[in-house]
Amino acid sequence: MATSDTPPLTDEKRERLVREALQSSTTGRVRHCANHAFHHLERAAQLVDIDPEMAMLRAITAEEEAATAVFLSLKQRRYPNAELLQLRSHPHKLGLYIFVSEVRNFFASVSHQFPPMRLLLKEVEGGSRLIWQLLAPDGRWAEPDTPFNFLVSDASPSQPYHFERQLEELANRIADGDIKDYIVTTANTRNLLLYADDDGLPAVVGGVDETLKAQRERVVTLCMVACMIAPYKERALFVMQALNAFLSMMGKIDKEALAEISYKAEIRSHE
Repeated sequence: MATSDTPPLTDEKRERLVREALQSSTTGRVRHCANHAFHHLERAAQLVDIDPEMAMLRAITAEEEAATAVFLSLKQRRYPNAELLQLRSHPHKLGLYIFVSEVRNFFASVSHQFPPMRLLLKEVEGGSRLIWQLLAPDGRWAEPDTPFNFLVSDASPSQPYHFERQLEELANRIADGDIKDYIVTTANTRNLLLYADDDGLPAVVGGVDETLKAQRERVVTLCMVACMIAPYKERALFVMQALNAFLSMMGKIDKEALAEISYKAEIRSHE
């Protein structure tokens, strides 16, 4: 019987689990985009000393490819409103990890309400899947049939939470308070690496290794999300919730429409 003494997951092991899961639980363009993301990271590492600008561009593109794998997973599983995701939009793709980070901040703030969790590969018919397991009071590990198949509510059980407080805090950390403009500016970094301006040629001075390490964490995280969406025909409630919140952040769903979204029909269909 597994216990709570399971050793912590290192970054290296987490990446290994994710990369193994990609090969066994995703197919087609989802898998190709995810694999290409890691390919970009490997090429970036080779370019650090000879062409740091292209190394940075490769690292940014790696994140975009990982985000594309998530978007495709949502579209292929026909999640409501997934058609609003823009596969060719740099801000959409580079905004995804920013949003995921705020979701993680939310879970970190309420982590005391959850039992210990662990990430592992589970052998299933035809391959293996990346899953979460929760530690029950009796020391046994349990797992949901579909990762992310739960709903987060605000103070009232009938009011779904769309990470309003986390996104408000993010806006407060940004100079002009506009998240969408901030993401557009962030996405424009790739152009600053490619083109000369009035000040001269683009140049990266130091910090490339640290950036590549950070980009690897982004790629692994986004590919992990893809691995927990793509294999499942059943649409997970929390994924619907998070998708709508992301689209609202990107200006594709206005706040009034977001407030009117109900997940009751989906909940009944899962009962």
